[in-house]
Amino acid sequence: MNILIVGLAKTGTTGISKNIENSMENTKYFLEPKNVYFTANPEHSRSNNIVKILFEHWNQTPHLRQALIKNETNMKFDKIVYIVRDPRDNLISRLFYAIHPMIRARKDIEKAKLDEWVSLVEQKENNPKDVPFSSLMDVFYKLFKMDIYNSIDIYKQYFNFIDKNGENGFIIKYEDFIDRKLDKLSEYLGFDISDNDDVGDALSRTVRSKAYNNWKHLFTQKDIPIMKQKFNANLLAKYDYTDWSLDENPVFAPSEGSLYIKNLILDAIAKNNA
Repeated sequence: MNILIVGLAKTGTTGISKNIENSMENTKYFLEPKNVYFTANPEHSRSNNIVKILFEHWNQTPHLRQALIKNETNMKFDKIVYIVRDPRDNLISRLFYAIHPMIRARKDIEKAKLDEWVSLVEQKENNPKDVPFSSLMDVFYKLFKMDIYNSIDIYKQYFNFIDKNGENGFIIKYEDFIDRKLDKLSEYLGFDISDNDDVGDALSRTVRSKAYNNWKHLFTQKDIPIMKQKFNANLLAKYDYTDWSLDENPVFAPSEGSLYIKNLILDAIAKNNA
């Protein structure tokens, strides 16, 4: 069986695809290929193949992405799984992970800027209500000239893509995956989903909170009008992400913030020096 998993970056694609892989035997796993060359290998017929692609990686070659989901390549997919996640939580995950690929691409980032970024996140951990999330976004842009808000436009593209193509596969919400509401996914795939959701050591850096509604803890009252303006109401309503109530006692654990970022920095630097 060949299974294609499609989603945006930081929407649980690794966790879900690895959980599916862990539920099968004799599997070959393809991590985020960016072209169709991998489909030409005849050895693929000897195993179950799990292919996980990120939607935005194929924005420059949408015809090839379409060829994959329409089974117009040498590798034919028996099942296609589309992943959606609350765009507000995705914005948070993208912000905190962004430092890793940035260091990998820009090997000369000043240590002082990295320290300033970590220090601000630590302030947010100590006083979640006093540091607006939008301030984190603004400072990150000031330090590294990367606008994470751009991911909102990518979400619009992705949801439109699912509207046009989702009927040929199964749409799973990340929140249902976290709650282990997987009966319908199992029915679609034709086998039970294992409790083993381990992604392996090589990909463990991608795991941050394994939770949802992070925005309820990280957004502040100052953020709500800003974020409502950033996020189109119709976009959020499409998959019932319409609640805007914040947690009265927000908690922001270092393991999901500063420690997570520090580990990403160390990992990226180590890979650059390898």
